Amino acid sequence: MEKTNLLHDVVSRLERLPEEQRAAAAGVIQRELDRLQDGDRRDTPGRAEPNERARGTLRASEAQLRLIVRRMPAILWTIDTEMTFTSSMGAGLALLGLKPDEVVGMSLHDFLGTDDPDSPSIRVHLRALAGEAVSYESEVAGHPFETAVEPLLDQGRIVGAIGVAVDTTERRQVEEARRWEAERYRSLVAATAQLVWTADAAGRITSDLAAWSAYTGQSEQDVRGSGWLHTIHPDDRERARAAWANADTTRQTYETTYRVRRHDGVYRHLLERGVPILESDGTVREWVGTCTDITERVQAYELMEERVRERTRELSTLLEVAHKVASTLELEPLLGLILDQIRRVVDFTGASILVVEGDHLRTAAYRGPMSQVQASRLRFSLVRAGVNWQTVKNQQPVIIDDVYGVDVAARAFRDLVGEHLHGDLAYIRSHMGIPLILKDRMIGQLTLSHSEPNYYTRHHADLATAIASQAAVAIENAQLYKRAGELAALEERGRLARELLEKEQLERELEVAHRIQQALLPRELPEIQGWELAVHYRSARAVGGDFYDFYNLPDGRLGLVIGDVAGMGVPASLMMATAHSILRGAAQMSSSPGQALTRANDLLYRDMPANMFVTCFYASLDPKTGQMQYANAGHNLPYRGRAGVVDELRARGMPLGLMPQMRYEERTMLLEPEDTVLLYTDGLVEAHDPRRRLYGGLRVRELLRDHRSNGERELIGSLLSDLEYFTGPSWEQEDDLTLVTIQWRPSGGDVS
Repeated sequence: MEKTNLLHDVVSRLERLPEEQRAAAAGVIQRELDRLQDGDRRDTPGRAEPNERARGTLRASEAQLRLIVRRMPAILWTIDTEMTFTSSMGAGLALLGLKPDEVVGMSLHDFLGTDDPDSPSIRVHLRALAGEAVSYESEVAGHPFETAVEPLLDQGRIVGAIGVAVDTTERRQVEEARRWEAERYRSLVAATAQLVWTADAAGRITSDLAAWSAYTGQSEQDVRGSGWLHTIHPDDRERARAAWANADTTRQTYETTYRVRRHDGVYRHLLERGVPILESDGTVREWVGTCTDITERVQAYELMEERVRERTRELSTLLEVAHKVASTLELEPLLGLILDQIRRVVDFTGASILVVEGDHLRTAAYRGPMSQVQASRLRFSLVRAGVNWQTVKNQQPVIIDDVYGVDVAARAFRDLVGEHLHGDLAYIRSHMGIPLILKDRMIGQLTLSHSEPNYYTRHHADLATAIASQAAVAIENAQLYKRAGELAALEERGRLARELLEKEQLERELEVAHRIQQALLPRELPEIQGWELAVHYRSARAVGGDFYDFYNLPDGRLGLVIGDVAGMGVPASLMMATAHSILRGAAQMSSSPGQALTRANDLLYRDMPANMFVTCFYASLDPKTGQMQYANAGHNLPYRGRAGVVDELRARGMPLGLMPQMRYEERTMLLEPEDTVLLYTDGLVEAHDPRRRLYGGLRVRELLRDHRSNGERELIGSLLSDLEYFTGPSWEQEDDLTLVTIQWRPSGGDVS
């Protein structure tokens, strides 16, 4: 029975071993226990002699037990009542440099090297010999052991003690590794600019909320349930609640943004993402999410929007100046109108238009602190103008940061103005002079002055120069009109003169709009290794509503956009400039084409004239992988040509500017080497032949399918040649025509 108890005890002690070692021993020991118990049943008290078969089983079990213990990181021993070792086994003895037969017969005092009865190990064995089972932790040769010592019984009498010590080094290493892994995770979360949370399947917060509490000032009790919503800005609260409710219903990853009141009372923008952790059957086990502070990103986007609005306002002002200047022929009100329009884009304290009369500059128009009468009396000698006038004659703007400075331009300005600088013009600290040039002939100067030093920049000079060129044309037109009126003896001659001037003015207006529009279109195509791009652009009139653009996006992708404004002429060109600028800003601030079109649509909707809208196709291309993500705002469907097969790039979306808060479908396709993508405007498919039959998309697809070339420029050439053949020699272009092609032409090797 004592041997059976010993086996039971060893099994219980070895349960703390690593699983694979424990499993190896469990089967053998359990079989031996079954055999011993079977032998005990046959060798019960009352029999004259023990069952020899049971004895053999015991001996075999003991031998197997010794084999198992020798291979385990443990020590098994027994001592008699004199505390002398009667048995010893186990691989753990090797840590002490001992063999089992060296220990048997040794006293516990000699083994421990002490006779002190207060030694912890001696006290434990004395307690076991007194009938008490004792468990404790110890260290042997630098290794941690879990040790148990119990009394050894024979017929109910204590005949010694049995001990088992199991090496727990491996288990402790695993536990330490897990502890450090958890500590590293907590440190990583603490080091990031994120708040990490977890929630159960019902949405109840289960994670440590210390970070959220420190950020918002809420206590953990306040956050529980839906209490976290109380720190969200009232205008964003319903959207945050709806985002979570939708995710809870669909069991899908979600993302939303909202403003949160921080502990100091300041609202900050947070981006929240939540991911469901699913069981094998698809049910939600828990939610894991992060809240990231994106305030700086939002502020940067708002700043970009403001810059886009400012740029749009500047372009609108330039076109409006061109329109108003061309429609006004009276010189005096015309010059005042020019100065009033300048103030919309370049601020000033005082501004004037000076015209050349002989060897003097005369003030023809003025806006500022002085009265018009005082300003009209001001005349400046060109002889005294010095370096300022020489610079203006060279058709270069002059910027003086401080008229009281020591540089050459400041001294020349003081010589030109003379005593007026301490009188009527005492308000001037910074000054800018812009030449008025007509057909390479200097006719005057536009001057802007400010009461603050260092006010004007090169950007101000560029804007003022654009308006000054219109002023020069307007002055010349007004003078021509005045002379024509004086010479017209008859009403018919006056009418003919006005028609002539109006025609010239219209042509100049369109020429200005054309130059501005051409300046917005890319001057050069992007050069991307392994890719070939080609473009063809031709407006039906001097100005048009078609546009295209390329963007270098932050993550190495290339943005491609093509668009068409409904309408033609100056109104369409004005809206084209506005849409072009807004799309460029939206593309830089958006992570995907669909988001860019949504932002552009909301900005355009505010100022979109009635009966106008913008169609647009926008795609982002990863040149390394060929992956293209795209969205479409009501534009003609592009085509992809691949080995004789042509596909349409379909994506749903309304034109820009029609309705606010629109969402645009995004799709992704993977281009392969030699694939060609063709973008175009409706000027291609709506061209017609003499019998009014449309060129149509089917003809485009057939040409793209049958096309074989060594370059995209040849593809555009084939399209234009086929279009000319279809429409005939008498065809007059009625709509703007834009073509953009891109083809993957890798130099060789595998494409990854």
